[in-house]
Amino acid sequence: MSEEKPLNIPEYLLLRSAEARAKALGISVEQALADIKGVPVSEVSIEEPVLEEEPVVEEEVVEEPVAEEEVVEEEVAEVVEEEPVVEEEVVEEEVAEVVEEEPVVEEEVVEEPVAEEEVVEEEVAEVVEE
Repeated sequence: MSEEKPLNIPEYLLLRSAEARAKALGISVEQALADIKGVPVSEVSIEEPVLEEEPVVEEEVVEEPVAEEEVVEEEVAEVVEEEPVVEEEVVEEEVAEVVEEEPVVEEEVVEEPVAEEEVVEEEVAEVVEE
């Protein structure tokens, strides 16, 4: 299967890739496009897409004067009625809370000296077999 399948990539994308490759490698766009397509340079022709431009229609802008309206400021009388603050009498009640604490018993810590073990060396009698 040495036969290569044709690329199913739109021409404008191939051209864009070829332009980038040509710029990066310092080669012509035709050569880069031929390399991408896998054909000799003589078979490649670059056709610039023709963009059809629509004629620009300029619309005449007519400025109309802005009608100024007379601004009438009316004074607004704002009446704020405050309700009198009724202070409630705060009654403090005594709370009888009995907390019984158990006395802390301190135990006396007695440090005892560590008994050192004495190393006793015993003489071992040699057994002589005759």
